[in-house]
Amino acid sequence: MLMDEIGEIVEVFLKNNMNITESAKSMYLHRNTLLYKIEKIKKITGYDLKKIEDLLVLRIFCLIKKYLDVVYLK
Repeated sequence: MLMDEIGEIVEVFLKNNMNITESAKSMYLHRNTLLYKIEKIKKITGYDLKKIEDLLVLRIFCLIKKYLDVVYLK
């Protein structure tokens, strides 16, 4: 799973107030597919997106990565 995909899932999940069904709809995924991806993120990173603290930590990581990509790719 790529960091960009993790970032997208984190962003959409946070935007939809941690609602699985709404997040899946906005990403054009089946609900179970999104649940699978969230579990995969938990397995890879150790952060559970269903906990707000972990979700926010991953969001900050993704924002920092996006910023560093922009700065160092110039």
